[in-house]
Amino acid sequence: MYGEIIVFLSLLISSSYLLYEALKLPKLPFVVIGPEVWPSILLIGIIISCISAVVYRYVRKNYYRPPKLGRGGLIRVLTTIMFIVIYALVFEYIGFFISTLLLIPIYLKFLRIRTLTSLVVGFIFAMLALLLFPVFLLIPLPRGYGVFYDLTTYILGLFGR
Repeated sequence: MYGEIIVFLSLLISSSYLLYEALKLPKLPFVVIGPEVWPSILLIGIIISCISAVVYRYVRKNYYRPPKLGRGGLIRVLTTIMFIVIYALVFEYIGFFISTLLLIPIYLKFLRIRTLTSLVVGFIFAMLALLLFPVFLLIPLPRGYGVFYDLTTYILGLFGR
C-alpha cells in the first residue's frame, strides 16, 4: 500500500530532476528535433503518470494486490530477462536490424503468438525503428560487423542513408 506511493514519489522526484537536466541540453540549430525533445516527452509522460497514480490511489483508496507468481509465471519472467540479456549482447555485433528481426519474432513465438503474426510484427518493428532513427532523426544505430554490416548498409542504402 505505502510501497506503491513511495515508488511513485521516488520516480516522480528522479524524473523531475532528469527533466531539469534534459531541458539544459544544448539546442542544435541545424536539427528540428534536438536531443532534448525525446527525453523531455518521455519524462513528462512519466511525471504525469506518477501524479495521476498517486492521486488515484489517494482518492480511491483502491489497492491492487497481484496474485502470487506461480511456476509458469516465474519461467516467463526469467525467460524474458534472458531474452533481454541476449538482445543486449548481440545488439552490437550483429547490428540493430538483424538482432531485432531475429529475436523479437522468437520472443513473440515464446509468448505463444502465431508464427506469421510474430514474423510480421518483428519485421514491422525493425523497419519502423530503422526508418525512425537513422533516416528521420539522423541517430545511427549499430550496424554490426562483417556480413551484418553489409546487409544493414544495403537496407539503409535503399532509403538514401
